[in-house]
Amino acid sequence: MVLAIIFSTVLSGAIFKVVELKYSLVLILKYILLFFPMSLGIGLFAFLLIPNTVQDWKKNKMKSVLLILSISIFFFLSFYVDSLFQDIELAATMGFIGLLLGLSYLFLGNFWVVYTTLFIIMLVNTLADNKYDEYSYWVVIVSTLLSLTILTFDFIKNRKNKNRNLYKNGNGKR
Repeated sequence: MVLAIIFSTVLSGAIFKVVELKYSLVLILKYILLFFPMSLGIGLFAFLLIPNTVQDWKKNKMKSVLLILSISIFFFLSFYVDSLFQDIELAATMGFIGLLLGLSYLFLGNFWVVYTTLFIIMLVNTLADNKYDEYSYWVVIVSTLLSLTILTFDFIKNRKNKNRNLYKNGNGKR
């Protein structure tokens, strides 16, 4: 994860450009609210959907390699399509970052830690591009609230299912 952050923010020069642009705190907050749902969508697909699709990747080395390559290919393709097949350099860079994040996920197995790294990478690089400065605050706020609502409902549902399973198996208090 540290390599992914260094490669994508320091070596690319993005962090230095962000410092040079001297963003206001209000504009930084807008970018944080904008990229929370965007990076969450990418993170959920890469670090929950793909690992759940590759069966037994924790037990099988070949499937672990398949998982890492699948995450890397996903990053490559999603950023290549996002650039409308115009920016192969960005796609290759994001494919490499996806490879590093896939390795991180393989070793840590923790969605939130790897997602936080992805969020930082996307936030710093987008701040460096400063192409969303004029984006509507209302759209950003609504999309963030919708994402938080979905996460809250999922958390509540998982909590209820966990409690239900405890009672069902006789491990819970009655």
